Amino acid sequence: RFLERVARAVSWAKKRNLKGVLDLHKTAGYSFDKGENEGGFFDSKLYQERFYTIWEGLAGAFYDPENIAFELLNEVTEKESIGAWNRIAAECIRRIREYAPDTLILVGSYWNNSPDAVKDLDDPADERVIYNMHCYDPLPFTHQGAFWVPQLDINARVSFDEAGITEQLFEDNFASAIATAQERGTALYCGKYGVIEKVSPEDTVKWVKTIHAVFERHEIAR
Repeated sequence: RFLERVARAVSWAKKRNLKGVLDLHKTAGYSFDKGENEGGFFDSKLYQERFYTIWEGLAGAFYDPENIAFELLNEVTEKESIGAWNRIAAECIRRIREYAPDTLILVGSYWNNSPDAVKDLDDPADERVIYNMHCYDPLPFTHQGAFWVPQLDINARVSFDEAGITEQLFEDNFASAIATAQERGTALYCGKYGVIEKVSPEDTVKWVKTIHAVFERHEIAR
């Protein structure tokens, strides 16, 4: 039933000329949301084997390199996991390639796919593997009023101008990731970015235009 639901969503997207990313948002033993109490993935061969098996099934069922990309795992959180994650990602890509030899594969790093952590990923396994990052900077602006971000005052509100958001802010935030991708002959993809609905439409448009200017300048996909 699960694969049928995914296939239905993929078919709807293709009918509307939309390309898609299949993103494994969590797996046995791992979730970026600590409240889900998942653990053990980075140390468990059993959990890792289950992860590989899931991706083998998805790769076989959704091999469509012109329209579908694969994102291995959403937002690894801890820096201490990077060694295991690099190893797991390499093995997973190897297995995916048995079924999907040229599908685009997105790989993100720790700190929830932080641009600053891209440098600690291994070199891309092949020319169809690219680096994935996420960006919600600055958090007090993009996540104002978010109940799930405990470090923020839920009642605080910040305007675009008060937050000091400029193109240079994003240039600085992306500089390390851009340099790493260039050095390793791959591309960058920003798989998540945006602003909470509590921000005014006017300020939301300003933020999107500002970050997009930097995406365009450095040919960062999204």
